[in-house]
Amino acid sequence: EDRDRLLLMRRTKKRLAEWGYTPRDINTFFQLFSSSGDGVLGFHDFGNMIDEMKLGLGPDRARELFEMFDSEGRGTILPEDFVAVLFPSTAYESVVDQLYRSSEGQSVPDSGEDSSIVSGTSRR
Repeated sequence: EDRDRLLLMRRTKKRLAEWGYTPRDINTFFQLFSSSGDGVLGFHDFGNMIDEMKLGLGPDRARELFEMFDSEGRGTILPEDFVAVLFPSTAYESVVDQLYRSSEGQSVPDSGEDSSIVSGTSRR
């Protein structure tokens, strides 16, 4: 089962790279598939994204992948969830950067501001 998950993650990362997306572009990427327009993906949105990426997953495998990203069981995936699973070192670097800026007295966005680690523009 872990081997299957690793393969799914590798295929997903490969497809994103083929399309020119980096971890910092995931927010923009999610906007393309978010039916609500807020960049958050429900299972239906996620299924459309998986189909568009041509990962060749059936409904059960797509659900498994969705649940891997939705570790809190909210029924939605935030761009940050996606990055944390697929690109853990990028997520870690963002946390360290925010802690460093905070310790240096630089402004760090509060919870009401966009503190997303995945802002950027599409390279598609």
